[in-house]
Amino acid sequence: MYQGAPVTTLLCDAMGTLVHLTDPVRALGEALIARGAHNSAEVVANALRAEIAFYRAHHLRGSTPAGVAELRAECADVCSAHLTQTVRHEDLVAILVEALAVVVYPDVHAALWDLRQAGVTIVVVSDWDVSLGAQLRALGVADLVDAVVVSADIGVTKPDQQLFHAALRAVDALPDGAMCCGDDLIRDVAGAHGSGIRAVLLDRDGRFPERTDTVRSLAEIIELR
Repeated sequence: MYQGAPVTTLLCDAMGTLVHLTDPVRALGEALIARGAHNSAEVVANALRAEIAFYRAHHLRGSTPAGVAELRAECADVCSAHLTQTVRHEDLVAILVEALAVVVYPDVHAALWDLRQAGVTIVVVSDWDVSLGAQLRALGVADLVDAVVVSADIGVTKPDQQLFHAALRAVDALPDGAMCCGDDLIRDVAGAHGSGIRAVLLDRDGRFPERTDTVRSLAEIIELR
């Protein structure tokens, strides 16, 4: 499936591909206890599930820094409603942001560097609010990519073709020379295919051994060019 024009542009997903959460349940639970609010791990997990679901449903509103701040405040309200004991609203907003902080997968920096050295243009395309660029800068990823395109800027989420086309436009690329890498079969793989872009599924845990369009590490992308 990788026959055709050489890959000159990589559209790369963020969550689950470049970055991931560590243990937000533990982080949030411990932060709450430190402030005198005791909740069981199950309660904290349920509160986080509700908060994450709310964020996913409403993250397009985070198209400006002010919108992101408002969204985080509402996410804290949702989380608080599911806790047995809670803390001041402004404190909960802050500890939620910290508990949900992402980290970079170990293979990412080297893989992106190698791809850039090979002449590949890299665009991060993600269902995220406009804070993603700042987060990638803090993680040392922003200097290794050419553009960051988020759904909150475009107004649609994956697998909508508009998001993939916007990513191509950001670097003046064409579908024929592009490939998308992500960890979601529908949002990333099907979305890319629907936009006329080749796609590879990043299957770090070997969930889909029967598929032939997978890689186990971002470093393997260099071999598909």
